[in-house]
Amino acid sequence: MTRRLLLIFFAALPGVGRMRRVTKPHVITFGKWTAAKYPNATGQKLIDLKVRALFVDTRLKEYTTGLRMN
Repeated sequence: MTRRLLLIFFAALPGVGRMRRVTKPHVITFGKWTAAKYPNATGQKLIDLKVRALFVDTRLKEYTTGLRMN
């Protein structure tokens, strides 16, 4: 009887007897380069920037700038 109660107790604990989930890899891609206007530090002059979208698993996360590699 005691063994049966212990078995039921440990089987009811969360995470015991379950397999750990395997994390799936994420897919990161960039969108096309586009032109954008951005104000300078004083806010009086607009600067031309080249930006592109950063997608993680097909969802838009943010926009990024950097060197344009051809």
